[in-house]
Amino acid sequence: MATVADKAEFYQLSRQFVFGNRLRQWTWAEFRSRYNGGSGNSNSEDNSDNSSLPLVVGIRSASGSRRKLAGKYPLACAWAIAKQAPLDERDQLFFDEGAPHRYLTLQGEVLTDHQGLYLRYSHAKLHQRRLWEADAARHWLQPALVFHARGLQASLLLRRYLDDMSLECINTILAEYADAIVEFSAFSKSVGVLGWNSVIWEVRTCY
Repeated sequence: MATVADKAEFYQLSRQFVFGNRLRQWTWAEFRSRYNGGSGNSNSEDNSDNSSLPLVVGIRSASGSRRKLAGKYPLACAWAIAKQAPLDERDQLFFDEGAPHRYLTLQGEVLTDHQGLYLRYSHAKLHQRRLWEADAARHWLQPALVFHARGLQASLLLRRYLDDMSLECINTILAEYADAIVEFSAFSKSVGVLGWNSVIWEVRTCY
């Protein structure tokens, strides 16, 4: 079965659409060449043209050491953050149009193990990393943010919230990649380059 060696390989494959839909995304070199001093196209979220940058930019990193930078920022702020990163680490940064969190319907991670299909999920409209952090810090008296489902329940949840292409893509990854953990978000509208209703944020096998 196939494996993904590290996050850098994941991003390489994701940019080739091996893992299905993704947001419009730019490397540091692409982002730098398009940056225009802080102004962007307010309609760029729905624009497949890469000639302009959105007003809000997501930052992601193929290097674990820069993971703390992950998040959504105003365009000028994203530029300033990237400029402050060490030169040898800027090439590990990716910039995207930012997920439309207000349209989130389901997000989490799915895998198969010796007990079958397992889904850790939430309906909270949060950046996924912030979601895991908030759940870890949650007091037991506070309402739960993250839930767990297995087997048929997990399958029904995925079928309810994912369109056909998204569901087929996730099932293919789980079947073809060894011990894959698939992080994803589903939305109530079409998003990303392919116009599906989901985005796969990461596929982990060896890391």
